[in-house]
Amino acid sequence: MGRFIQIAMGSGAELSYHFLLARDLGLLEAKLYQGLDSDLGAIMRMMSSLSQTIRSHTVNEEKLGLVASKLKAKS
Repeated sequence: MGRFIQIAMGSGAELSYHFLLARDLGLLEAKLYQGLDSDLGAIMRMMSSLSQTIRSHTVNEEKLGLVASKLKAKS
């Protein structure tokens, strides 16, 4: 699942560039650009947080697996 979030983050960065380009070419009003860029920034922060949460849960699951295998070996 983490890989899908990384892909989405890359797409978000690309979209941010497209917004900027559209604004610079006069295809997007500055006020609309600011709103879209702000919304995209919030979404990117949420995806980053989700990615960190997934990574920490994966690490914790791996640690639990190691502990369980050590306990099994001692039995």
